[in-house]
Amino acid sequence: MVPGHEVVGEVVALGEHARRFRIGIAWLRRTCGVCRACRRGRENLCRASECTGWSQDGGFAEYAVVPEAFAYVLPPQPSLATRP
Repeated sequence: MVPGHEVVGEVVALGEHARRFRIGIAWLRRTCGVCRACRRGRENLCRASECTGWSQDGGFAEYAVVPEAFAYVLPPQPSLATRP
């Protein structure tokens, strides 16, 4: 298992309807979507969940695979500005 629980990267392979974009992958990487917790919007309690850097390779891996529902679109060049 490769560690790293938060990921920022560029999509290098796409599904049929996907577009190229920069993404972030959070700790919660996948859930079943059908259990009681998922149906109630409490995916963090899903017993079938997968987590980045724990049950799936994390941000230090060369490549990561993530369902689109758990890939967060980032701007082309995220601002690294300090707080105002």
